[in-house]
Amino acid sequence: MIFPQTGFGGTPVKMLEEGYHNAYSAILSVKAAMLGLEFNSRDYPKFEDWEQACKEREAAFSKMEDVEKYIVEHINAICEMKDATHNAPQGGRAG
Repeated sequence: MIFPQTGFGGTPVKMLEEGYHNAYSAILSVKAAMLGLEFNSRDYPKFEDWEQACKEREAAFSKMEDVEKYIVEHINAICEMKDATHNAPQGGRAG
């Protein structure tokens, strides 16, 4: 996965971090809302329709999991980048 890099005049690390944390919070909210939807076989009179609806719902949740993983990987990369920048030696002479 390719992650954003900082220090080249682009988006500040804090802005990236806040954006990805907001996205993570949003995907968790979407997942919770989806789980809260009424989903019952009685709403699908044909068994084949119920089976198809279950497959489609499962596919939607799988896509949300992929989005969540993408966001988490970016958050981790941004945190590592911050740590590396924070722990980098300052430009001076030891002595």
